[in-house]
Amino acid sequence: MFLDQLLKTTILFISFALFITSCGQQQHTTPGVTSSTPVLVDHAPQMFTDRCGNCHHLNENTAAPMLTEVYARWQNDTAKVISFIKNPEKVIRESAKDAYPTKLFKKWYQANMPAFGWLSDSEIVVMLNYANMGGK
Repeated sequence: MFLDQLLKTTILFISFALFITSCGQQQHTTPGVTSSTPVLVDHAPQMFTDRCGNCHHLNENTAAPMLTEVYARWQNDTAKVISFIKNPEKVIRESAKDAYPTKLFKKWYQANMPAFGWLSDSEIVVMLNYANMGGK
């Protein structure tokens, strides 16, 4: 009888402890956002300059489209933008003729953006967030 009560109390205590430790933990639903994302944010300006700045500017079209408010142009489809950055030719090839990636390709003289498949989703999201806000 004592062992049964001890077992029940132990199970109840462990269940309560697991419940308490899981409270407040949220699942990230934004593609590319991980627990390392806040650390990367501090490096966003340099990451953008190093990886995007040769072609893209924040607030003006140059050799490539400006990236301020980039999400709106992609209808807030973060996953699609990430896919495009990782493999633009594939996204263009798989898009309908009237889809934004195809229009973008045609508007920019059918110039191919290099694939950045080696970047993590978190790195891409950090740079996109930085660019989307005009570098703020």
